[in-house]
Amino acid sequence: MARGKPIDALANFQHSLAFQPDNRDVLRETAEVYRQLDRPKRALATLAILEETYGPNQVPADVLALEGLAQESLGRPVDAVESYRAALSKGDAPPETRDRLAALELEEPATTLR
Repeated sequence: MARGKPIDALANFQHSLAFQPDNRDVLRETAEVYRQLDRPKRALATLAILEETYGPNQVPADVLALEGLAQESLGRPVDAVESYRAALSKGDAPPETRDRLAALELEEPATTLR
């Protein structure tokens, strides 16, 4: 990120996407910046575009985990649990993914039924 300045980084990422709209790294970083800026809807929209660049069942664990974080921010625990479970099933999810899933399952027992 542009020296820790999310707004500057976002502008740079958006500029890059104008020329390379399918650049996975830039899409992922853009989604992360949106999440950091507390714009989870924009993060999810960007992640949806990113996920379309992968084949079926090929979305990486870190992307699914980021999706879970955005879902949590929007107050969608059932969707977040689904994203976290999908990330963990890949075997290489970020370490905090398991903790987030466990916390949600404790808070929302109904989410474990889905």
